[in-house]
Amino acid sequence: MAPSIDASLVQPVDFRPKPDKVVHLEETPVIDFSILHSPESGNLESVISQMRKSLQEWDFFVIENHGLAPELFDNVRNAMAKFSSLPYEEKKKASRDLKNPWGYNDKDHTKNTRDWAEVLDYVVNEGFQIPANMEPDCKETVALKNLWPPNPEEFQKVCEDYGRETTKLASKLLEILALCLGLPADRLNRYFEETMTYVRLNHYPPCPSPDLALGKGPHVDASAFTLLTTDGVSGFEVRRKSDGEWVRVRPTVNSFIFVPGDIFQV
Repeated sequence: MAPSIDASLVQPVDFRPKPDKVVHLEETPVIDFSILHSPESGNLESVISQMRKSLQEWDFFVIENHGLAPELFDNVRNAMAKFSSLPYEEKKKASRDLKNPWGYNDKDHTKNTRDWAEVLDYVVNEGFQIPANMEPDCKETVALKNLWPPNPEEFQKVCEDYGRETTKLASKLLEILALCLGLPADRLNRYFEETMTYVRLNHYPPCPSPDLALGKGPHVDASAFTLLTTDGVSGFEVRRKSDGEWVRVRPTVNSFIFVPGDIFQV
C-alpha cells in the first residue's frame, strides 16, 4: 500500500515506529527534588546519588516536586492548544524565516526526515546577541526577536511566565549537576552567564500513517540539557542500553523529564 503521507515524512526502515508493539519502561527513574525549595525536606547527597545512577543507566530521569506552580503548566498547555487549533493561515502569521529562527514552523527535519509536528520556538532572554553570520571571524552581532502570534491574546504572557520560571529551575539544576560531577556547586555557572535559553512548544496532530512517521526522529539535543514536560500523552522514548530497544516513558503530568544534551555528554 502506498503511504498516505508525503515521502519527506517517511522514516528510514530502521527508525519506523511500531504502534502495535509499544514497550513501556516499567521502572522509570523518578527523583524527588523537594530539596530545591524546602532544604529540610530531603538529603542532597541522596539526590546526587540518584541523579548519577539514572544518568549512567538511562541518560535521563524524571523530576518531581520541583516547586513550579501547576497553573504554570496549565496556562501554557491551554494557550498552545488554542494556537494549534487555529487555521493554518492564522498560525503562519508567526512563522519563522531564514533570518530569524524563532516562531512557528511545521517543516522541521531530524536527520533529513521531516517531523510530523508543528512547533513554536521562543528565546527566554530576548535580545541575546549572536554572530550575524557563520563565518569564523565574524565580528558583527544581531539580536533576534521572538515572533509572537496575535492569537490567542494571552499567548505571549503565559509563555514568558513559563520560560522565566523554568529557567530559574534550570539554574538550580545546573549547580546540582556540578556537584554530581564532583565539582563545586558554582563551577559551571560562569559558562552559562551569557547563554541562550529557548523553549519549544510541540504539537503532534493525529497521523494517518503512524507506522511510517514520527513526531520527532531519534536524536540528541545540542544543548546542555532539556527539561521536557508533556500533556499526559505518552510518546517520549529512550533507547535501552542493554539491548538497543526503544522503550516508552509513561508521562507524569506537571513533572519534567531531564535529558542531557551534547554539551554535557562531551
